[in-house]
Amino acid sequence: MKRALDLYTDSPETLARVRTAIDMGVSRHYSFPVATPGMGPYCRIGKSFGWPREWDDIWVNTKDWTVYAYAAKDTSRIRGCCLNHAVTILVLDDDTTIGLRNRILHEILHAEGLDADGMEKNLTEWLPWWLEWLFWRTLDRFRNVWEWQYYRHLIRGIRSND
Repeated sequence: MKRALDLYTDSPETLARVRTAIDMGVSRHYSFPVATPGMGPYCRIGKSFGWPREWDDIWVNTKDWTVYAYAAKDTSRIRGCCLNHAVTILVLDDDTTIGLRNRILHEILHAEGLDADGMEKNLTEWLPWWLEWLFWRTLDRFRNVWEWQYYRHLIRGIRSND
């Protein structure tokens, strides 16, 4: 069964970009019954939190099982995060649809409690041994492809426990 996450964005333009990315495969695994441009359940992280500089003055979603996506300009900052089960996605002008799709799924997998950052260290768990050489030779060029395969592996693990 698909987990439902409400989707909030800062504008209709951001909503359209995120919807396009979600329609490239994320929607096979998750549903987004509420998709609303406008205010979402978030707070602003400032310097007073003592977090690293890339977190200064970004908006962070605070409501579990929701996704808040907004347009951002500064590429030196984080591009997404997960706080408990609340997902935040920063949408940059130079984002490709595939890159945005992977970022959204990456953060949702964190919300599920999975190691979305473990693609390389958990290689033998999800990739047949005979493809490891190809993985390392092509990782820089085809990172989005390998990430998608790894995320699908994690999703299969969740769904097999349903």
